[in-house]
Amino acid sequence: MTYASDFAAAIERTRRLGLGDVPFKPVTQRLLTPEAIEELGKVVQAQFQGLDPKVWTEHCFVIHNAVAQSAAAVLNAPTYLTVGDVQVSGQWVYGADEDRIAELAKAGEQDGNLVALHAWITLPSMEIMDLTLATSIGIQENMPELIGSAILKHCDELSQGLAYRPLVVGTRFLTRIGALLDQDAEE
Repeated sequence: MTYASDFAAAIERTRRLGLGDVPFKPVTQRLLTPEAIEELGKVVQAQFQGLDPKVWTEHCFVIHNAVAQSAAAVLNAPTYLTVGDVQVSGQWVYGADEDRIAELAKAGEQDGNLVALHAWITLPSMEIMDLTLATSIGIQENMPELIGSAILKHCDELSQGLAYRPLVVGTRFLTRIGALLDQDAEE
């Protein structure tokens, strides 16, 4: 399956699990131009300047939700907070799947820091913005050159065993499990 088909399935799953309807219209033009990336960097730096890198690794839900809201304004396009699993070096990090999402959604509030899922931003161009994964890997693998870097790529350009598996889209799931407060979430 392709990322685009996985993302379409995640939108349908989100609806089927009662986690909201996600209006989505894909675009073919790339949104992450060098100019847009520069502007996004300024916005992220203004929002999170001075934040300890370890905090980035522990709060991907909140960080990506905040950035998604800001990025929509910078890009003049919708952004989609995406929750799922990520594959690094050919290995799925969390082993998350639809059954796990359904179980968590049904159970309700969890300790948001202990939920074994990842969040990132998907753009309607199928470009991915992940501001926390590289820092997490950098800290875990003692690779300081990765700390503070971001993954800003089209889904078809991911390489080196990196892949994303979207499972649900939007904030309702994260609010339901307690990973975002109602005032943090914006549908």
